[in-house]
Amino acid sequence: MSSLKTKLIEDISALGALPFFLVIILMLYLLNQISFALQLFVGILAAHIITYLIRLVYHKKRPKPQKYRSLIEKIDASSFPSLHSVRAMTFVIIGIVNIKSALTIFFFSVYALSIMFSRYYLKKHHLTDILAGAIIGFCIGLLVILTAPFY
Repeated sequence: MSSLKTKLIEDISALGALPFFLVIILMLYLLNQISFALQLFVGILAAHIITYLIRLVYHKKRPKPQKYRSLIEKIDASSFPSLHSVRAMTFVIIGIVNIKSALTIFFFSVYALSIMFSRYYLKKHHLTDILAGAIIGFCIGLLVILTAPFY
């Protein structure tokens, strides 16, 4: 039962990974939601750039340490901030502003909390990594929404 639970949580965690967002961006584009797709693309790009820059100057080991042999692997092995949390919160802010409904707020809140919990449960991040990622993602989402008329 424990391995089934872990597998389910790993699947939830995958909803915060880059391939998920690339599919969402593509779907939004194909559904002619160009502005939403562009905002999400810019937000996810900013999430990666900011997270990688932080990890480049500040390396923090994961709760279950990850081995590395190169600079790229070292950045990936760093725990702070949680990139899944940054991406999830960026998506939440951009999604809520674009869809504008109470149900959307509920859905996106459950989504973000599920991603954050999964990262903690899987011992990929400390609570501080997740909270910092959520704050960074919130700021990125707001910045993308506030600057959207300029692109």
